[in-house]
Amino acid sequence: MNKIEFMETLKNSLVQAGVSDIEEILSEYEEHFIFKMADGFSEEEVSLKLGDPKELAKQFIQDEPKKIVKKKNRFFTGLGLAFLDIFIACIFISLFAGVLVITAVAVSSATAGILLITKMNIASLIPVMPYKSAVLFAVAFLALAILMFITAVYGFMWFKQLIVSYARFHKNCMAKASNEAVYPAKATFLQINGKLKRTLRVTILASLVIFVIALITAYILSAFDAKSFEFWHVWEWFQ
Repeated sequence: MNKIEFMETLKNSLVQAGVSDIEEILSEYEEHFIFKMADGFSEEEVSLKLGDPKELAKQFIQDEPKKIVKKKNRFFTGLGLAFLDIFIACIFISLFAGVLVITAVAVSSATAGILLITKMNIASLIPVMPYKSAVLFAVAFLALAILMFITAVYGFMWFKQLIVSYARFHKNCMAKASNEAVYPAKATFLQINGKLKRTLRVTILASLVIFVIALITAYILSAFDAKSFEFWHVWEWFQ
């Protein structure tokens, strides 16, 4: 069964069952197809894994037996999820802290590059060096800033996606314990369209190449001017 056939069967089954919020339910399954197909699965494989759309539609029908089961299982499932939430929260905090560090590196690199080019030496933070070396180091810092900025933005977006994905997992676990409707899982990894993905890839590659070339060139030029491979000692950077 392909995507169109699956969605049509699901829609017809939901309509026949008199389920409310049909558009919201269909939107969830549409999104599930999109991210699974982006991961390389075919429409038929996604449909097969989801199961019979007629059976899926039945879970959205509210009836009395479900309320009885809800009282038995919900407490223990909630207790187990509470312990899991503590562990997951630690992971999320670590990930968020890592993204903040990357953001700080991006801002610091951009600031250093601008200060080197403009010859601004606030509080004597920039070490003494010939201007041509400073320009090359500035280019390297700015390229690094672009790399770190893209990484930080991607990290924030991925962090948000992880929260959405875990929230759906959490909700589905409680729904299963209550015999309520279970929605398809949310994507764990960030979904980026093809054009934007290519643009980011080119930008990252170009920034990386510029960073490496500028840094190596700056080192060689500085060593030549100072007549020493350890030019930072000649220019007394750490005195």
